[in-house]
Amino acid sequence: MTTASPPLLAIVIPAYKTKYLRAALQSIANQTDRRFQLYVGDDASPEPVETLVREFSGKISIRYERFNENLGKKSLVAHWTRCLKLTVEPWLWIFSDDDFLEPDCVAAFYAELAKTNGQHDAYRFNAIVEQTASRFPGGGILEKPSHPPLQSGKDFLCGQLCGPHNSYMQEVIFSRAAWQRVGIPDFPLAWFADDAFIASLGEPRPLCAIAAPRIHWRWSDENITGSNSRSLLRIKFRSAALFVKWAIQFLTTHKMEPRAAAQLTEKWYFAYARQNEKFLDRKLIQDIQALACQCWGRTSGGILARSMAFNSRLLVTKIASRTRRRRAK
Repeated sequence: MTTASPPLLAIVIPAYKTKYLRAALQSIANQTDRRFQLYVGDDASPEPVETLVREFSGKISIRYERFNENLGKKSLVAHWTRCLKLTVEPWLWIFSDDDFLEPDCVAAFYAELAKTNGQHDAYRFNAIVEQTASRFPGGGILEKPSHPPLQSGKDFLCGQLCGPHNSYMQEVIFSRAAWQRVGIPDFPLAWFADDAFIASLGEPRPLCAIAAPRIHWRWSDENITGSNSRSLLRIKFRSAALFVKWAIQFLTTHKMEPRAAAQLTEKWYFAYARQNEKFLDRKLIQDIQALACQCWGRTSGGILARSMAFNSRLLVTKIASRTRRRRAK
């Protein structure tokens, strides 16, 4: 579908990797509704981003911008922000260089926008996870549970903290006005920045779900989620601590009792550590002690005891798992 009127929607790809970029661009070119402007911000990539973009220049409206500085290495959120600043459209969609869309996504957004008279700050798609990482030898797909039709930012955040619930930046189309009002928290690796941003978009007006179609989020060895290096995990835990501080402030601002917010985030933090099967070394325990004193009202001794108990349980779990694997051979 084409129109002489300027599109309301900007699709923004902060690009660096090219392994799946062609598939991402093809899924955008396959949209049944072409009322969008695509922006590709090349983060000084050594890979042929521009070459791939040129393949689609005659098929869809694309603006390509190559930046001289690899800003994403320092701050992914800063790179996202400079890409968003290329746009002029009232609705913004940060997509990625390795995920893809079902063909009616843009059409479904415009239909929901018209149906609701644009009264929400964010419209979000449901997701399917494409499991292509090496940790999934057989590959396959995982259909995530559908979002509620309407959900407040506070309820969304509580759901994320109670888990396991996953949400992705690529799911959300948001208004320029809302982005300028709340901003995207600049956490290292942008880890949990999407959760915080989506929660902010859901207040004071709720997040509005688009029932169908879906976006496909790729869990690969090339993205940050797929990496289990210890150095990267340490950065992720630093982001987790910043997210805890942000979440407590957000929840208490939206009328959650401070003690309840502290208990919820403390439980979530240790569940996150357990999910990553990470032993808490001395440096990380020191970081947790500082976080506990500042945010959870805990003493250093109390958090040390909990951390040691956590490590002991994790060790027992790992030994039991190895024993089962040996017996299965």
